[in-house]
Amino acid sequence: MSRTGRPPLGLGTYGEIRTYRRGSGTYQARTLYRDFDGVTRDVSRNGRSKDAATRALKDYLRDRVQESGGGQDITPSSTVETLAEAWWSEFAGQDGPPGTMRLYRGRVDK
Repeated sequence: MSRTGRPPLGLGTYGEIRTYRRGSGTYQARTLYRDFDGVTRDVSRNGRSKDAATRALKDYLRDRVQESGGGQDITPSSTVETLAEAWWSEFAGQDGPPGTMRLYRGRVDK
């Protein structure tokens, strides 16, 4: 019988939010968040109550999605053309075989 692990979080998503009472009378909300670079990070925010801490964390995660587009010009409303040009400008800076570079540039142009 084969066993598999838990599937990874999707990019830009988070897991279950857990709250903990802190010694100072505040609460901390924590979760795992999978950034757009594929790395899963522990993220937390504090509040005066469980609900306040959870709201603060959800607000932070919402704003974080807007901040982490992978490039300055990439937003949720960006076109595929804009995304392709941003990718090409990063890729073209790498040292690659001329034939591959021509082929990829041709695909971007199409």
